[in-house]
Amino acid sequence: MRALDLQDITLAGQNWGGPVVGLAAAMNPERFTGAVFSNTYLRLLRKPPKVTPYFRFANMPLIADVAFRLLNLPLPLLTWVQGDPKSIGRREKRAYRYPLRALRDRTAPLALTRMVPTTLEHPTIAELALVDRWARAFAKPVELLWGCKDPILGEAWRVNRNLLPDANVPKTSAGHYLQEEVPEDIANAIQRVLAADRLFTRPPKK
Repeated sequence: MRALDLQDITLAGQNWGGPVVGLAAAMNPERFTGAVFSNTYLRLLRKPPKVTPYFRFANMPLIADVAFRLLNLPLPLLTWVQGDPKSIGRREKRAYRYPLRALRDRTAPLALTRMVPTTLEHPTIAELALVDRWARAFAKPVELLWGCKDPILGEAWRVNRNLLPDANVPKTSAGHYLQEEVPEDIANAIQRVLAADRLFTRPPKK
């Protein structure tokens, strides 16, 4: 962004994409004029989180390293988190597996899983604090497009709405990976934010 001097950026982030692009915006706030978030979590933790068995397992040394590589986790669980399990069929599974087909390539999913805070002293807390602060101050067009059948983050729109009280919140029956179930809804949300941004930034008539 800095090298190309990009301006008037509308960001879109889902799952870990939310904090990732949120951090980019927090570090370059003047470059962003709109945002679309889907099934993600932007708020800084204020109390120790409840750690699910999945994340407890992922943080077990050696055992999790072996399991994630051999079982190619979390790919076998993709359909479980969808509103419509058929939305991730054979072709989609093959596409998700493609960059992770070799054992040596399977470190990233485990690394991302271990980035989820399990304590208030977790290394990602400092960056999430920046994202939280940016979101609370962001006063440009925002949509929270949500998949309410997501067993992981289906109710998290409420938390994010507290950070972004003026956000529009279109809800869908999709699961975690909205891009596989409601891609048109994502495109429409981005288009609405772009249109709202043009009205928002249009200079007043003389």
